[in-house]
Amino acid sequence: GLRADSCVAAKHPHLDDVMQRGAYSLAAVSSKGQPTVSGPSWSSLLTGVWSSQHGVTNNDFTGHRFTDYPNFLVRIEAHRPGAFTASIVNWAPINQHILTRVDYEKRGLKDVEVTEEAVRCIREHGPHALFLQYDELDGAGHKAGYHPANAAYLETVAMIDRQVGTILAAVTDRKAAHPTEEWLLIIVSDHGGTAAGKHGGQSPEEIIVPWLLMGDGVLPGKIEATVYNVDAPVTALAWLGIPIDP
Repeated sequence: GLRADSCVAAKHPHLDDVMQRGAYSLAAVSSKGQPTVSGPSWSSLLTGVWSSQHGVTNNDFTGHRFTDYPNFLVRIEAHRPGAFTASIVNWAPINQHILTRVDYEKRGLKDVEVTEEAVRCIREHGPHALFLQYDELDGAGHKAGYHPANAAYLETVAMIDRQVGTILAAVTDRKAAHPTEEWLLIIVSDHGGTAAGKHGGQSPEEIIVPWLLMGDGVLPGKIEATVYNVDAPVTALAWLGIPIDP
């Protein structure tokens, strides 16, 4: 639920650090003809294809085709038997419908609890792939608008930024303890929203989102080409050396 212009307006030192040290776009495209709601949006972010292929067009996940278009964690486990995968989310339907086959799973948590579980997972398991989802920002947008004039929305961006900082610190500690490990961080938003607190349509306010990438091997700087949300799982797979299914 992070709208691009509101991301620019908010105070977020940790996201700033990611953008300075990594690659980023503040004009990424979260939807290509599909509803800008959580079900299809997260399905695309996790499978790497639009709803025309994965079949999800609503938050009920009816008609999904995840067997034909599995999420990137399934692809990782298929190519790397024994890989440890994890998904920790606020919005429970993600794990109920999309990420149903992971080694470490938590759902329905408050955003701060998502971070606490993530830190524990990083420290104790060193997962090969970890997916985290925060949801309270979307709630703040629904309540009074996703626009930069909504102070409560921008304050929630700052709260999410603090969660990012905690995750970054946990990864730094992990790398210090395991110096041969390499890590990649991708930060995405499922959709934006309107000043009226709505989303689901195809307006720029609903579609345009930030897209951040940082880690070993990443060339820093602004990404000039158009970036789409479906690029996120494909990028993760490519970084892990896993072949992309055309």
